[in-house]
This record gives sequence, structure tokens and C-alpha cells, in this order.
Amino acid sequence: MSPADRQLAAIGCAICAPASRIDAWSRPLALLALAGLLLPQVTAASAAALAASVLLGLLQGYWALRLAFDRPLFAHWAEAADQDATSALAAFDAALTGLGWPVADAGRPLAQRVAATRRLLRRQGLACAAQWLAATIALLLLLSR
Repeated sequence: MSPADRQLAAIGCAICAPASRIDAWSRPLALLALAGLLLPQVTAASAAALAASVLLGLLQGYWALRLAFDRPLFAHWAEAADQDATSALAAFDAALTGLGWPVADAGRPLAQRVAATRRLLRRQGLACAAQWLAATIALLLLLSR
């Protein structure tokens, strides 16, 4: 990979880094929201907010998993000085296809992959923020009873 491609891959790796911290804030909240659904004083409105918090936690967990998968790939590409970016990405796409994983947009350049990773992180962060908002609303509804 060229030095520019290696730097781009390093940026992709760095973009993935906050995913585990966001996930660490979200998982315990999802478990608390799930436990909150078992409380006897849960109203329909607070149950809906708690359920939304759980679902948003699952959604952000999916994106955290995707980003955890991407991080070592970008780290590898950042270190791959001896391979052309196009052939390295094509080999990766072929390996995924060989494993039976769908590759809808095979052949994407590295810059598009980094941009997609950035979108994943943004979605994960928004899901976590919405999860906290839903849990806060549920708590306020429970306390106002």
C-alpha cells in the first residue's frame, strides 16, 4: 500500500477505537432497562421507553461488533507496505465471499470503506445517546408515579 493508503487505513483503525467505550456505556444500561421491565410498577409508557432502551442497546451492540471486526482489518492494512491497496481489498472481499458472507459492494476503494466505518461509529453513538434518552424518560416516568 502507498503511504497515503496506509495513513488512510490508520485513520480507519482510529475511527473504530471509541466503539468499545460506547459499548461499555450501553450494555449495562440495556441490562438495567431489561431488569426494569420486570418491575411491578412499570406503566405502559415507561415499559415502552425501557423496551426502546433495550432495543437501542442491541442495535448499538451490533454496530460495536461490526466496528470491532473492522478495527484489526484497518490495522493490518495500515501495516501492509508490500501490497497494492486494490489487490489487498480485492483479496479481502474474495475471502469474505469464500466464507459465504455477502459482499454487496465489493471493490470499494479504501476511502469509501473508511467513510462507511465513520458512518457506523456515528450510528452507534447516536443509538447509545438515544438509548440513554429513552432510559432517562423511563426513569422520569417511573419516578412521577
